Amino acid sequence: MRKGIARRIGVSLATATVLAGITSCQDNGTKADGGPDAQRTPAQALTAAYKKTAGVKSAKVTMTMSVPAGMAASGETKMTGTMAWNPTALDMTMSDASKVKPEDGEAKRMILVDGVAYMDMGDSGGKKWGKFDLKAAAKEAGDSEMTKAVTAGLDDTKQDPAQQLAMLLGSPNVKHLGSGDVDGVRAEHYKGSLTVEEGLKGAKVVDALKPEDREKLLANVKKSGIKGYDYDVWVNSDDLPVRMSVDIKTPMGTLSTSTSYSDYGTTAAIKAPPAGETTDLLQLLKEAAGRGHSSST
Repeated sequence: MRKGIARRIGVSLATATVLAGITSCQDNGTKADGGPDAQRTPAQALTAAYKKTAGVKSAKVTMTMSVPAGMAASGETKMTGTMAWNPTALDMTMSDASKVKPEDGEAKRMILVDGVAYMDMGDSGGKKWGKFDLKAAAKEAGDSEMTKAVTAGLDDTKQDPAQQLAMLLGSPNVKHLGSGDVDGVRAEHYKGSLTVEEGLKGAKVVDALKPEDREKLLANVKKSGIKGYDYDVWVNSDDLPVRMSVDIKTPMGTLSTSTSYSDYGTTAAIKAPPAGETTDLLQLLKEAAGRGHSSST
């Protein structure tokens, strides 16, 4: 049973940290029908979308992530639920998990509140929710730099639509590709790309690292074969994104995420599960490590 729990923990945490129809091209950033974006450049339109999105702070989300074979958790995963930002919170359900065996009862739902991840452990013979405090885990490692990086990383990994728009605004080649229907909503389509350096610039987790560690991170990303990131975003008439897609090309294939957003600013507050229904996974791992050390002496 412990092996199954450990497997479920790994799948849930991997999901937590991951946490990717072109119309006719009009590269000059105007609309053929002379609509509201006819007088705005792509940068102006996306800046307006960023400001509007940052202010609403929550949305319903449907995300599909496709991971190429050879990478961890390869295959396609679909997640639906609610995302909030400033502060960060998630309540997501996986409708199709990774390659974990069905008998292991992989977690279907994950909640992230105040830097603590809660995983639905299913019928494991104990409490329903597994609790994993990410910042506490970093502190347990006794590394202040790691703690800083994890804390900053919580902001980076949330990947809310406002943050994604901010990253896309860093692209030197954003283009307007025209308008079309997305999930029944009329939207403007923008596209841009980022190099590895541009993608990492301004990331809080990178800023939290020492200069030499930043160089190592950049070198490791380049060594992995990742060249950059391709972004597509569709923005509705209210200056809110209705869909975002990100493609990351790797030597093993393209890692893609496509996310649809709706019901901005109308979602209920995301709350942690009741304390009486949670098990501290960090404590379990510490106890297991202690028993392993004792048995080896």
